[in-house]
Amino acid sequence: MLKLRQLTQRYGQCVALNALSFDVARGSFVVLLGPNGAGKSTLFQVLTGLFAADAGDVGVAGLSMRSDARRALAHIGVVFQQPSLDLDLSVAHNLQFHADLQGLPREVAAERIAFEAARFGLLDEVHRRGVTVLWATHLVPEAEDADRVLVLHRGELLADGTPTEVTAALGGPTLEAAFIHATTH
Repeated sequence: MLKLRQLTQRYGQCVALNALSFDVARGSFVVLLGPNGAGKSTLFQVLTGLFAADAGDVGVAGLSMRSDARRALAHIGVVFQQPSLDLDLSVAHNLQFHADLQGLPREVAAERIAFEAARFGLLDEVHRRGVTVLWATHLVPEAEDADRVLVLHRGELLADGTPTEVTAALGGPTLEAAFIHATTH
């Protein structure tokens, strides 16, 4: 679903992403774990089209961000850290509320909400079926239940694997101890 190839982003002399390459399989839950300044935000700015990378490429659903960004971006959704949903409302009511905020006519919004909710199986409850998630965090507990963990530090990938594999690769008794050791030296 997502392919990074030799992705490089610089800010003057500072290299924020250094020839970063990895794939994220469709339907997987992957956590990008890194301390502050690791390059997580820069990566997401490239993934969402806010920045064009200095070198390398990003593929989304087989589409290149360099040559077909508009179509590639149609396959990406971003959820920000600050919650913008009312947990007391249904999925449909949350969507209607945000459509109202954007000035979308209620009739148009209702049609689109019904169509997309049916398409994604959200009529009764929220499901993760078929959704690919790349979750960026510096909080180790958020990575412990991931299918895969990518440890990013100073723009480079230090480890890639299941939480158990990453713990072993970084040489720690726990994922948290391994992460702290690898990113503070």
